Amino acid sequence: MNNEIIYKIKKITIDELLKYHNPNVVYNYCKQCPDYNKFWSCPVFNFSEKEYIKKYTYAYIISAKLYTKEAHSNNDESQNDINLYYNSLRKIFDKKLLELEKNYENTVSLFAGRCYICEKCSKILNKPCIHPEYMRYSLESLGIEVTKIVEDILNDKILWSQYSKQEYILLVGALLSKHNIALNHTNIFK
Repeated sequence: MNNEIIYKIKKITIDELLKYHNPNVVYNYCKQCPDYNKFWSCPVFNFSEKEYIKKYTYAYIISAKLYTKEAHSNNDESQNDINLYYNSLRKIFDKKLLELEKNYENTVSLFAGRCYICEKCSKILNKPCIHPEYMRYSLESLGIEVTKIVEDILNDKILWSQYSKQEYILLVGALLSKHNIALNHTNIFK
């Protein structure tokens, strides 16, 4: 990937984050996914998502944006290229989030979408997660309306590829923390 990744980070309180907690709306979208309830990182959970979030005090909303040269073409090959960009960006982004989590006590990272650690999740076999040390939830899997957060908090927009040509890929994750930590885009993603 030769393109530059543009990172953004915004600190909000957990109370502010919970204003975007709308599991009834979000989980209706989740239910439309062919992989619904097939990953440990995705609903349905055996715990309260809201209580999971409320264990923390701050949410650092983090985005990674990558402009794609395929924005002006509309064919299968360009969609394959966008998928390659997305998968590469997810690997970089997930790794950075886990590094951040490791560097700060009492924090947990939230990935930008479902977990990709295992090729096949053990949930479909009704077995426990085999890599709980790496598996992370996402904002949306915890019932958070990510599209609204992107617009309201990050002043950006998620482009959905089925509706328009994808000018860029935007991933949104978070770091939840029990403490106020000094994070900014220059000291996080070097």
